[in-house]
Amino acid sequence: MTGSVQEVSTVDTIFDYTGTETDFVLSPLVTPTNLLSTFIPEFIDSSFSWIEPELGFTSFMDIMSYIEELSQQGSTFQYKVPSDLESQWQPTAWWYWYVDGDVEIEQGSKNQNNLVRNLTVQEDQILFINGDLTMHAGSTIYGNVVVNGNLTIIGQGSSEQGISGTLYVNGNVNIAKNLRLGTAKRPSFVFAEGEINLGNKVDGYGYFLSHTFDGNQGNITIIGGVYTSNNSSLPPGGVTENPSFIEENLYEYAIPYKISVDPTGETPPGEVTTTFKFTYLKLN
Repeated sequence: MTGSVQEVSTVDTIFDYTGTETDFVLSPLVTPTNLLSTFIPEFIDSSFSWIEPELGFTSFMDIMSYIEELSQQGSTFQYKVPSDLESQWQPTAWWYWYVDGDVEIEQGSKNQNNLVRNLTVQEDQILFINGDLTMHAGSTIYGNVVVNGNLTIIGQGSSEQGISGTLYVNGNVNIAKNLRLGTAKRPSFVFAEGEINLGNKVDGYGYFLSHTFDGNQGNITIIGGVYTSNNSSLPPGGVTENPSFIEENLYEYAIPYKISVDPTGETPPGEVTTTFKFTYLKLN
């Protein structure tokens, strides 16, 4: 039991900061699991109005088990295997998909002119992958993806990779050099329970939340924020404020408007809801 907590604006708590301010402190309750577990009931209620969403998730695995259960019932998410994505010319999750197993999106063969194969999730949907996700050179991830494993993006030579969406990862994130992030209108979000490691040459609008963050390879220009519960390594001036952040788009980004944090200081009545939150300790 973590004790008394407050529901506060996610933007006020996290995204109004770059994470590099000397007075910024990341609440221990602001984690990828907490963000996702807060968002999922809202997402289920909006997407599938005929079912009552489950509440009170206490771990990343709880969330994945719930989505798997829904997929097996057959009226909401569709149960898929990795080949349902991997075998497509341009891999696309066409509906609410739960994929059971590791997914690797390789480059097309030589007779396909070394086709760059991206991963696309349809608008207002979330792809759940119960395993690792591996992307190859030149690829881009479009849309919102939950990965119950590690995320690896592999580069080759001068290839440029991209993220244009929101990624929740219950593991580590390793990304090759030459990463293109989102735009002012659609920033990229990468939330990992473990480590995030970036290669050099990263540019664009993006927000990163993780246990530790390593982006000290050079040529890192992030307009957004980097938030860690342990250590972050960034080049000087590597993170700048995003003045164009649109709070009204949080649902589109698969992020809750409010999140529970530990109470600090005096708060005007009516602006927060004080509750109790029960959690399990996550061990590395």
